[in-house]
Amino acid sequence: MLNMRILDRFFKRQKKYLDTPEHYRAFSAHPKRAYCQLSNLLDNSSAIEFIQNHTLKIKHVQSGTSLQFNELIDYHVIFVVTWDIYCAKSIGFLKRKVENKEISKWCLVLFEETEKSVKANKSDSWYYDHTYVLDKGSKEFAAKLGRVPLVVSNNDTGKAGQFITGMIE
Repeated sequence: MLNMRILDRFFKRQKKYLDTPEHYRAFSAHPKRAYCQLSNLLDNSSAIEFIQNHTLKIKHVQSGTSLQFNELIDYHVIFVVTWDIYCAKSIGFLKRKVENKEISKWCLVLFEETEKSVKANKSDSWYYDHTYVLDKGSKEFAAKLGRVPLVVSNNDTGKAGQFITGMIE
């Protein structure tokens, strides 16, 4: 009985989220954040620094065309993994923004996936036409991401301007 009280006290903060529309927050170490930390990195600052100072190459899955990140003029580029609930929720929120015409130029970069796995597993998804993976020469970039959603908004010259870490809402 004593052990259960200790556990109840320990999980009290998480328990309050279980019966809410945002029940997935109960399993995050920091439920108030818009992401659940899934790697040893504290945030996406290393990835942001890389984008600002290096050439990042990505590959469009459907066409097989490689391009440099700065070729995505006026784009919202969303880096996600498909197995994380915060990333999945972000993809869902993105769909609503696309349908409401709030975002017109966008793409998803599934940075832990390969072109082959995306073609096999995501070809029926609503976002498939807008899906990219990291090009061979940019695979080291994946290790810099905190395994949480990262949205990068490129300006009219292709320069990364705004960076948002966390769930798109």
